[in-house]
Amino acid sequence: MERRGGVNYSTILLNDSLECKTGSTKLQRRRVRSPAVALCRLYLLHQVYSALLPAMPAILRESEAQRYEIDESARVPMRDGNVLSAIVVRPRRLVGPPPAVLELTIYASEQNRTTALEAAAQGFVG
Repeated sequence: MERRGGVNYSTILLNDSLECKTGSTKLQRRRVRSPAVALCRLYLLHQVYSALLPAMPAILRESEAQRYEIDESARVPMRDGNVLSAIVVRPRRLVGPPPAVLELTIYASEQNRTTALEAAAQGFVG
């Protein structure tokens, strides 16, 4: 049984072999639908996600830093003297004045950053 990084690769191979069923005339590929196999699949998914979950935030932040210029503390002065805070995300590959997507909300949340990243992924400054 080979294990690398908490993942049991022999279980994956066994899972693939369980999906094959021999028919009377030919080899047919069919999913086995027994509850025990479904439970084993769910357990395997749980093991994989449990192993990957602690490392994912750092990997995602590194990937975002390579693709985007992110300013999470931009300040925009208004004519009346107030200052708005903003999250500005620019794709690194853009040259020249890019189109922008603006979203205004009074709530601060991680969703604001996600929306800005989605806009930047489409070629906008978000």
